[in-house]
Amino acid sequence: MKPIEVYRSDHLNCICYKENSDNLSIVFDHMRTRDGNFPKHGYPIYHKNTALLHVHCKDNNWFLVPDLNKARRAIAEFSKKYSRITAFGSSMGGYGAVLFSKKINYDFVFLASPQFSIFPKIAPFDDRFTSNLEKTYGNCELKTISRKTINSGLLIYDSSITEDRLHKDLFSIYFPEILAVSFPFSGHPALSIFGDTGKFGKLANMIVNDDISRRDLILLRRDLREESQTYLKNILSYLDKRNER
Repeated sequence: MKPIEVYRSDHLNCICYKENSDNLSIVFDHMRTRDGNFPKHGYPIYHKNTALLHVHCKDNNWFLVPDLNKARRAIAEFSKKYSRITAFGSSMGGYGAVLFSKKINYDFVFLASPQFSIFPKIAPFDDRFTSNLEKTYGNCELKTISRKTINSGLLIYDSSITEDRLHKDLFSIYFPEILAVSFPFSGHPALSIFGDTGKFGKLANMIVNDDISRRDLILLRRDLREESQTYLKNILSYLDKRNER
């Protein structure tokens, strides 16, 4: 399966697998340890019924790069041929997914613990990522994206993490079409329940097949949380701290 290069620069690398599919899933890179190269990517089996476009950064720059508009236009043009477009991103990738929606029309977006901003002026409650500000170019804030290019979406977050909860509140104000679902004690990003239990593939299938709702997420969390080591560790830590008061 030979991928095609949709866009490439010194800052971004956009590679698509299985181009000749009816639907397209766009996955945005998350914050990670960097080595000066673009991360490796592949085509997971759970995306077998859709084209898969990876949007990777060379650095943890929240996709705020000099050629942002050029990259958005390239992906927007490429995606026109697909019947359904789904976007996915966690943490930095969630920010990127919405940032790119200025040019790309999404049928559905799935965000896990996204930041609404890493700039203190917009999100003074969160200093976890301010060390990355020097890597960003420009200041294209999500609240300036006024075109309604997201038809629907879901956002999961750990409500026990104050910063993630406050970012969620901002998303709810500016993007009310993205419904939030609380995943308390699931960590950052709030995907550990699925990773710990080997159910990430199930979640991805539900997303790309348009077979997921807010209620589905609530039920999945209820059924899987006690199998998740992250959930158990976090809730025990919370109870220990509460008992110490």
